[in-house]
Amino acid sequence: RNFMMKAVQQHGIALRYGTEEIRSDPDLAYAAVKTSWRAMKNVSRKLCGSSRIVREAVKQCWQALEYASEELRDDKDIVNLALKQSWRSLQFASLRLRGESGFML
Repeated sequence: RNFMMKAVQQHGIALRYGTEEIRSDPDLAYAAVKTSWRAMKNVSRKLCGSSRIVREAVKQCWQALEYASEELRDDKDIVNLALKQSWRSLQFASLRLRGESGFML
């Protein structure tokens, strides 16, 4: 675990070489995403529902919203973080939010 922590702190995408157990570790996943939003691609599905991890990734790049759980794609605060960067992030927002009048005002 210590080795992987050092690796992901230098290169977040190193998470892809970890076992499922490693990719499911919230601290390792957060460290990886903090280094590079692209690490979201390798975070366990369970942690794609972690508001803390997804928020950190989306702050870096709106495209990270693609890897968020359905629940977080329906979270106004997280989707707004992405929308501030690009309107294209709407493609990853929930249908409910896209259909909500006044959501983007």
